[in-house]
Amino acid sequence: MLSWELDGRVRITPSGSGSQVELHVDTAPERPKALLDGKKNRKSADKLVEQLKAAAS
Repeated sequence: MLSWELDGRVRITPSGSGSQVELHVDTAPERPKALLDGKKNRKSADKLVEQLKAAAS
């Protein structure tokens, strides 16, 4: 899905009506920072959400 080196963290909090998923993604430690395109970020996030939904089904 993503081709650059990233540091990602996910927190899943269960609740009565489902679960809340919080995702934090940053450049991997010791790697150069980069300005990312908002449109590409949205597309990547949407793909990840679909993968999470599929895995939870």
